[in-house]
Amino acid sequence: MALAAVGLVIGRIVSAFDNEASLIGGVRDELNQLNHELTSMSSFLEDVDKTTVQTEGEKTWVANVRDLAYEVEDIIDEYMYYMNKQKYMVNSQGGASSSFQDHQRRLPNHSESSLFYRDDDLVGIEDGKEQLSGWLMDKEESQRTVISVVGMGGSGKTTLVAQAYKSQIVKRQFDCYAWITVSQTYAVNDLLRSMIKEFYHGAKEAIPMDLSSMSYRELIEMITNFLRLKRYVIVFDDVWSSNLWRDIHVSLLDEGLGSRVILTTRKEGIASSSFGVKSHVHYIKLLGVSDAWNLFCMKAFSSNPNRCCPQHLKTLAQDLVAKCEGLLLQ
Repeated sequence: MALAAVGLVIGRIVSAFDNEASLIGGVRDELNQLNHELTSMSSFLEDVDKTTVQTEGEKTWVANVRDLAYEVEDIIDEYMYYMNKQKYMVNSQGGASSSFQDHQRRLPNHSESSLFYRDDDLVGIEDGKEQLSGWLMDKEESQRTVISVVGMGGSGKTTLVAQAYKSQIVKRQFDCYAWITVSQTYAVNDLLRSMIKEFYHGAKEAIPMDLSSMSYRELIEMITNFLRLKRYVIVFDDVWSSNLWRDIHVSLLDEGLGSRVILTTRKEGIASSSFGVKSHVHYIKLLGVSDAWNLFCMKAFSSNPNRCCPQHLKTLAQDLVAKCEGLLLQ
């Protein structure tokens, strides 16, 4: 697990060099040094994995490396976000320049693409989907409930939630629904506007035209009026801060109708928070060897007959899958 986490971070650093070199500027040397340090750690972890018995010191060191890798990944994500933000000019009217807007439109939303995966493109999520669906449709639980799904980046949190969320069996249990992508930085009013658009769109109602001019109070009033006497389900995907619940919970009525709020997050501290309401936590499990191999072949050799790995690549492919240690990394 620690080896996979370190490998993932090394990949992020290499990606930064390859794709965002113009943004890195004065920190190139620091990133290069960090890459060397993590590569050395990765080599040590490979040696540790080969030993059948680990000392308590080795176990502690491995756990610390894993936690450090997660923190480095988060820092790189945040740094690249701010560097992208500073790369583009702001026009005299205070709005983003057209080049920034064009850049934003070109960025793919990999999280929301999970809503469109076909069932036969998915591997190893059956048990998790069954548990989430059970929590969503539990008719004996009438109060509003928060369901948190936690796992490291690339572990399949969003894919799992998307499969439960878009199920027609599940959706028939609710009067309205919404999917909101949150990410590391967000403006509360923009989040509320997105909630209104999603709820109205799902209900096939005309989206109010004057949303952009509404105040925080007006947006809250619109959401609460819409949700009154409705059983709803809403997903907040990619939550990085526990402040999110403080910012939006007042808009999500609890009228004892069995409404559900789902959060996906990398941070266990957020997932384990009770939010002051009834809550459940689902921890993403790593794939077994067979499922990991099937998923890899499905993605890497999608154009081959039966999505089979060519024989001359099999040893190399199996070694690569083994290094991922069960991470989906979709």
